[in-house]
Amino acid sequence: MTAPKTRFLGFVRGRMPFARLELWQTRYLIVYAVWAWTVVLAFPFVFDFA
Repeated sequence: MTAPKTRFLGFVRGRMPFARLELWQTRYLIVYAVWAWTVVLAFPFVFDFA
């Protein structure tokens, strides 16, 4: 699997179609959602609701 920077540069240089980059990005939406919920649910306890 290639690094995100490599995928983006491949698109910018015209070596990769936009659809492929877009598909890679949308596959990470679940990762972003999990991170967001972790921040929303865990950070208040970590910082003592301050």
